[in-house]
Amino acid sequence: MKTIPDYNAPRGFFSATSLWFAVGFVSILAQVAHGPAGPQTLDSIESFWARSLLTQFIHLSWTHLALNLAGLAVLTWGFSHLIKPSLWAGLLGLSLAWVALYITFIEPLSWYCGLSGALHMQFVVCLALAFRQSTNVGLRAWPLWLMLLGLLAKLLLELNPAEATDPSVGGPVAYAAHRGGALGGLLVVIILATPSVFKKFGRRV
Repeated sequence: MKTIPDYNAPRGFFSATSLWFAVGFVSILAQVAHGPAGPQTLDSIESFWARSLLTQFIHLSWTHLALNLAGLAVLTWGFSHLIKPSLWAGLLGLSLAWVALYITFIEPLSWYCGLSGALHMQFVVCLALAFRQSTNVGLRAWPLWLMLLGLLAKLLLELNPAEATDPSVGGPVAYAAHRGGALGGLLVVIILATPSVFKKFGRRV
């Protein structure tokens, strides 16, 4: 069988895709093992930070899981090329740890599950990198502005301090985790704004 000469596979894309499949596989296993998440999920773990770190892989329902994995897929396929492959996994890990920290010490919750908070953080960082690329290479930025306005509108609508119940996902929606994720993303963007740091973390921008 002949091969195409001088062909280089987009390793960054495949690395990010592999990570998406890994997160999805772990989340599906966790859902099968624990079933729908609830306040008692993993309550044998004394540290709320450690418990909330792990319960981000457990969801209220299979619909909740599907929605979050779809969101992660959009980020993976749409933005993974903006970040070096070695740091894409780092961003995911950082977002999980930050959201657990935020809902433990900054805006405490009684319990939490799902990937949505971490996805908010990743989206803010990826959006900032996309804006940077559009400026550098002269791409149209209006789709990015629409996404930014949509995110801001969503966060404003979620300023209600109480948790809202969404029947489609099977339970309450933790707005605090969304706010915390977006704030964490903003902090990362501020750090990346330092030219030397951006040069190290960014990719083809």
